[in-house]
Amino acid sequence: MSRRKQSEAPAPQTGPDYCYLRLPIDARRGAAEPRPKIGVFIHAYYEQEITALLPYLAHIGAPFEIFITTDSESKKAFLLETLQPVHGDAVTVGVFDNRGRDIAPKYVGFHDEQLACDLVLHLHTKKSLHDTKLADWRRFMLDCLIGSPEICDGVLGLFTKNPKLGVVAPRIFPAVHPAVKWGKNYCKTVYLARRMGVRLERATQIDFPAGSMFWARSAALRPILDLGLGFGSFEAEGGQVDGTTAHAVERLIFYSADRAGYRSLHVGSSGDPEEFEKLIEAEDLEQGWVKTSLK
Repeated sequence: MSRRKQSEAPAPQTGPDYCYLRLPIDARRGAAEPRPKIGVFIHAYYEQEITALLPYLAHIGAPFEIFITTDSESKKAFLLETLQPVHGDAVTVGVFDNRGRDIAPKYVGFHDEQLACDLVLHLHTKKSLHDTKLADWRRFMLDCLIGSPEICDGVLGLFTKNPKLGVVAPRIFPAVHPAVKWGKNYCKTVYLARRMGVRLERATQIDFPAGSMFWARSAALRPILDLGLGFGSFEAEGGQVDGTTAHAVERLIFYSADRAGYRSLHVGSSGDPEEFEKLIEAEDLEQGWVKTSLK
């Protein structure tokens, strides 16, 4: 093989192989089943992008409260002006320091509010300005998690019918799959994991909700929320793409659920799996749980 052909050969995939459940599914809840208290937690650093999320939020066929985090009073004013005509008093906006991306504002700024909910949905006005290949990443995740009323019904039904389901994460966006690995995050992640009572090894095949959007029981996030992190635990914003405390916490989400006694699941809105994915049906759910080092 020539040097030219060698250089053009695709780089090997380094992210995890995993299963995902295609949504929508028929997971309707009975009328007598209690409705969970749902909190939608959105970090809106790019406040103008909140308008792109509104049609998706309309797909959630159950009452919910919205907790928005941002970093300035002017952004707060815009967010309230945009959201209150649609969602009224169900909207709370908190202004916090621009540290820890979307992670610190949600886990520290709205720590108690998350624990007061049964189910939480984590979203943010994500832009990946450092790489044009990631331009469609946000839409991809939103489509997986809340892309239609039927998808939302399926997700809520999954939580109702599976008491041990703790986290529902989107499929991994193909362009970021090679980056779903330890990177520069091993030491920080292992340190925080040990504080949660979880032991990880470098040989562990890491898996996590890449992009930090997912549904979860708040109880599945309690091991992270109980770490006692403050805004000072997170680095000042410097355009980092890896190696921060926020990146470490993102990698702990499935392990937090496992530590709390729950399972995690990837879901998607397409039946066209990539080479690193296996499509499963609802009746094969037990095959689809995310693998963690605790099993």
